[in-house]
Amino acid sequence: MLFRYGVIVTTLGLLLASMAGAQADRITVCGFSAPYPKSLERFSGETSAPVIMDDIITEAILDINEQGEVTKVLCDSTLSDRIVSYVKPYLSRIEFVPADFESGNTGSRLPVELRLKATSPWPVFTFPLDTTGEVGDWSLFDRCLALNEIIPAKIKRFESYFGAPNIDTTSEQYWYVLCRVELDSIGAVKEREVVLSTYDKVAEQISTATLW
Repeated sequence: MLFRYGVIVTTLGLLLASMAGAQADRITVCGFSAPYPKSLERFSGETSAPVIMDDIITEAILDINEQGEVTKVLCDSTLSDRIVSYVKPYLSRIEFVPADFESGNTGSRLPVELRLKATSPWPVFTFPLDTTGEVGDWSLFDRCLALNEIIPAKIKRFESYFGAPNIDTTSEQYWYVLCRVELDSIGAVKEREVVLSTYDKVAEQISTATLW
């Protein structure tokens, strides 16, 4: 039988490889560490809360300099001026731990999810990283990488391989093999290792398949 169920775990392994060398307390991808807020005070608007009829979920993009200061707030063009003037001052006041690229502070762009409810005057902001530097929202974190032109490795093709696993319908065990790979400049695998596996019978086979 031919299987391709190694693709998902190998993708995760590629991500782990791209994080190699990261600081213990800060996630680093391709030499880049995203900015994150030093602290978040309770929201207070400089204008009265706008009246909205329906809930709103949108995105704001912050330009942050090397000192961690917000220099620009770009809001969705479909938002009313009242909403923008309501949330923009708060976002502009936030102080960030600045982005780091190859061991030096750098300017960056940061996406922030903004939620406004028709039943509440308090906007809710979601950041890629929380105030401890931990990833709080992976989709926003991926968006942050893209905004800063950080492009991790990705799989172009994963070859089929032979395997004959037994079907386990009683233990509810999820089979996976997590591989870490090191790539050269053209995307070829230089080194690989099995980091963790719940199905050792095919672990080495999947590890070998990553070479091709």
